[in-house]
Amino acid sequence: MRKPLVVTVVVGVVCLVLGAAIAYGVIAMNRQAAQDAASEVSALRRIPNVNVGRLPPQGSPDAKVKIVEFGDFQCPYCKQWNDTTYPALQQKYGDKIVLYFREYPLSSIHPQAMDGAVTAECANDQGKFWEMHDAMYKTQDTIGVQNSRTLGGTLGLDTKKFNDCLANNPFQAQINGDILDGVAYGVAGTPTFFINGVRLLGALPLERFTAVIDSELAK
Repeated sequence: MRKPLVVTVVVGVVCLVLGAAIAYGVIAMNRQAAQDAASEVSALRRIPNVNVGRLPPQGSPDAKVKIVEFGDFQCPYCKQWNDTTYPALQQKYGDKIVLYFREYPLSSIHPQAMDGAVTAECANDQGKFWEMHDAMYKTQDTIGVQNSRTLGGTLGLDTKKFNDCLANNPFQAQINGDILDGVAYGVAGTPTFFINGVRLLGALPLERFTAVIDSELAK
C-alpha cells in the first residue's frame, strides 16, 4: 500500500510544480506584453499642448485621457473609426476618456468634405454638433448640401437659419483655424488622433488605441 501512496504524492508534487511553472509563465508573458506595449507607446511621437478646439466635447472635459481627432466627414476611415473603434472605447473606458473633434476636410481628394465641415459648424450653431456628426457618417454616401438640408430638418433645426448658414458659411475662418493647427501638428491624413498628445494616424486596430489609453491612465 505504500508504493501507490508514494506515487500519488510524487504525482501531486509534480502537478503542483507544473502548475506553478505555468502560472509563472503566464504572469511573465503578461508582464512582457505590458512592457512591449509600454515601449511601443513611448516610441510614438507626442505633441505637447494640443489645442482641443472650440467644438463641444463628447464626454467630460475633466476626463484623464483627452482624445483630439482631426477628421473629414467624407473620409471612409473616419466613418470606420466612428462606427466601430470609438463605441468600443466608450464601452471599455466610459467617463475616463473624452473626445474632441476638429475639422480637417481633405478637399483635394474628398470634394464634399468642406460641405460636411460647414454642415457640422452650422448644426453646432444650434447646439446639435454631435447629432449632425453621427448623422453625416450614417449617410456618408450622399454627403453634400442637399443631404445636409434634409438632415437639418430631421434633427429639428431651425430650417431657415440652418439653410442660410449653409449658403453663407460664416464659419470658414474657424474651419481654416482647425486646418492650420492640424498642419502645425503634422497631420497628413484623416483620421489623425492625439491621445493626451500621443499621435496615432488612421483607423488603427482597437488594441493600438487601448495600449496608449492604458498607458496614460497608468500614469
